[in-house]
Amino acid sequence: MKLAAITLVIALLLQAPYLIQRFSSSLQSYQFKKTLQGAWSFDSYEFRLYTPSGEIDQVFHSQDRNITGLLLYTTDGYMVAQLAGLGDVIIDESFDQLQCQSRSGSSASIFSYYGKYHLNHTYTHTSGIVNHIIDASTSPSFAGVQGRVANFSNDYLTLSPMEELVHRGMPVKVDLTWKKIT
Repeated sequence: MKLAAITLVIALLLQAPYLIQRFSSSLQSYQFKKTLQGAWSFDSYEFRLYTPSGEIDQVFHSQDRNITGLLLYTTDGYMVAQLAGLGDVIIDESFDQLQCQSRSGSSASIFSYYGKYHLNHTYTHTSGIVNHIIDASTSPSFAGVQGRVANFSNDYLTLSPMEELVHRGMPVKVDLTWKKIT
């Protein structure tokens, strides 16, 4: 009986680093998901166009535009994102291509999608990857799974597409920043 108890204690001690790491990872994922859940108001965007050699060519900010938006993550795994007032910035071709052109009509400047979400990977309680599993969108080609790198800073969430974006043959990096409202 004593030998079995000693064997059990030794086995648990040998597993302690693994169990601590596993618990820590689960705790980070839990904290990340709890921070992500709720309502977020659009704060800003930044589009960075790069040259073929990888240097920044142009940077576009949302400060001079009247863009509004809402991003929701529910506790049961659903999400919805909507941006209004985009004007000449539209998303097309499954977010692989960014086209800038004039559009008329108020509905043309609205971009929206909804579906489910899940955490793909959590690096820390403030950084990870969120997958949006899109059920429907105002852009029919915007479908499937869209990975987002997510970073929290105070009451702000910055989302960046994991997929490489291209505009007129040049790489584009996009950051959308949201402010927590609930």
